Amino acid sequence: MAKLSGAFAVLSVLAVFATVQSGGSVMALPRHLSSSSMPVQAFLSPASAQDMADMRRYYPIEKYRSFPRSIRPLLQRADSEQGACRGLADGQKYNGLSGPRRCNLSHRAFVLLEERGWCWGGSDIEAEKHWMRCREIPRYVIGTLRAEGDPFSAADIEKTERGAR
Repeated sequence: MAKLSGAFAVLSVLAVFATVQSGGSVMALPRHLSSSSMPVQAFLSPASAQDMADMRRYYPIEKYRSFPRSIRPLLQRADSEQGACRGLADGQKYNGLSGPRRCNLSHRAFVLLEERGWCWGGSDIEAEKHWMRCREIPRYVIGTLRAEGDPFSAADIEKTERGAR
């Protein structure tokens, strides 16, 4: 068992390195979690080439010039994934991924942004919300989104995709 968890730790480190090298993001794990209990939303895979082209077209990086450079690509990705999540009915796919998968990716991007101090808020009305510093939202607790986990489970996704065939 010790050999297995040691091998898992090595593979986890290699997966994180490969993800970062290929343009993906990795969320920092809370101190009380070990690599063997890594939460599902601890990883945001790199966007596909088609997704990157669509992001440049529909969510140009210039739109984010008022934000720090370090988070602009993640804001762009979060907005893109959220747009795809909202725009897909059950069973539909966008660039090969179903609506529930897109919604999970959107949630993961939001978690990464929250961990960097950026949140979606500023109003109770969804159309009036915008990206802002989490500390500007009264009574907001960083870690809220991570604690929620992905909105769709693997079983939810399988059921939706199976129903679409």
